[in-house]
Amino acid sequence: MWIVIAVVLAVPAVVLPHLDLPAGGLIPIAQSLLPAGALGLLVVAVVAAVSRAWIGATVLVAGAVLSVLPVLNPVAAGAGDCTASTPLTVLSFNAKFAGADPRQLADLIRDEGADVVILVETDEHLIGQILVGQGLAETLPYRTKQVSTNAYKGSVILSAHPLSAEEGIPGSVFEQVSAVAALPDGSAVRVAAVHPPPPVGQPGDWYEAVTAIDEWIQATSEPRLVVAGDFNSSFSHPVFRRLAVPG
Repeated sequence: MWIVIAVVLAVPAVVLPHLDLPAGGLIPIAQSLLPAGALGLLVVAVVAAVSRAWIGATVLVAGAVLSVLPVLNPVAAGAGDCTASTPLTVLSFNAKFAGADPRQLADLIRDEGADVVILVETDEHLIGQILVGQGLAETLPYRTKQVSTNAYKGSVILSAHPLSAEEGIPGSVFEQVSAVAALPDGSAVRVAAVHPPPPVGQPGDWYEAVTAIDEWIQATSEPRLVVAGDFNSSFSHPVFRRLAVPG
């Protein structure tokens, strides 16, 4: 009995992180719950062990480990030393339809010593409150173009360093923008503000947008690139793993 229960629970959990399908949003949402699902398998494994169903418990533990392994592997695969002559601190924040508290956000920017600030779901009113109202206009004197009047769409890059070669990133229903920041040592880095839609309610648009970001990254010629924003994705999603860990 326990073996059947273990197989029924563990096999779908192991397969789930490898399913590269929107499937009406059901699969991406289920993939987002993988860490909690793995914990649930371990709890059931303890119950099986208490019942002395050793084989069932072993299958459940193996299922829990294998289900989260794809989620953990990209972290190790993408790890490495990154050296730069000029440090660059990038802060990314979702302003939630421009409803963020400008004072708290400005304090966060100061506390982190951010050289570049990426805001998504923002509008010009909030940007003005941060730069003028909270006195960050001199700290972050450069920015990308004016954002949409729809706060849920707006994305902006604020920078302490001059910005140039601004370009949009296609594929999303939200604004996505990038620009090249000229650093004090004479080098440059392209910074991108990305925001694909969530898979809930619009799984096809989500999948296409994340794929488009991946394709844009591959086509970008700049040797140094920082991509930040609200990805509405995690390492649980194969489409995001391809983006986050190329090759």
